Amino acid sequence: MAQRQPSWLDRLTPGTQLVSLILILVSVFWNQRLPLAVLLWLASWGLVVSARISLKTFGRRIRLFTVFIGLTALLQLVVVPQGPVLWQGGIIRITTGSLVAAGLLFTKFGTALVLLNLLFLLANPNAMTAAVERWLAPLQKLGLPVSDMALTMSIAFRFLPTLHAEFRAVTAAQQARGLTYHTGSVRKRGQALLSVFVPVLVNSFKRAEDLATAMLLRGFQTHQSLTQYAVPRRTWRDGAACGGSIVILFVVIGMNLN
Repeated sequence: MAQRQPSWLDRLTPGTQLVSLILILVSVFWNQRLPLAVLLWLASWGLVVSARISLKTFGRRIRLFTVFIGLTALLQLVVVPQGPVLWQGGIIRITTGSLVAAGLLFTKFGTALVLLNLLFLLANPNAMTAAVERWLAPLQKLGLPVSDMALTMSIAFRFLPTLHAEFRAVTAAQQARGLTYHTGSVRKRGQALLSVFVPVLVNSFKRAEDLATAMLLRGFQTHQSLTQYAVPRRTWRDGAACGGSIVILFVVIGMNLN
């Protein structure tokens, strides 16, 4: 993935990438039509292809979260008893409404998962944080701690690769002990996932405490703007990306109003 050639998505400024993502996510979660939701989900994978990222590598990256989304979508088959009954076995009843609800949930959160991971792979976290700080700068006069919020975002983006590497290390250690979440019943998979997430969560709190202690010892003070080495310049690609995202949003709103 590190050797791929830059695409047109890489040439967008971090601010444009973030704004476009927000607009498309609003479109995705506003939509209540399953065919359109499926189309948006396929379009998100089209963006992965246009970014020249291997689908196999990208699929492995989001595989675990996709399983969680799929299990949550399956629950909709039971908790949404609307519409004609298609199949019934005991207390479990699958209806047309539950199928639509499950499909909408999977495609919506699946699209958000693909787009968010794509953003993390393409964007420069520091540049994106600086862009957010510039947009929210006027709110600092109203007492909103914009600089602290930007610093929090920067640290969060910085530690995402670290958390991902830690998760893979803990998963490999648990698999060496005979635990796996790829096979077995749902209960056994859930127990295996719990044995992975608990150590990762504990280590995350430890890293946060160490970071806070290091910042305190170095005399860090709040209410200070982040320094910027270079401010990216917008081009016609940025205008086209933002314009296209706005068009998608209005189209989705219009289709759902009918």
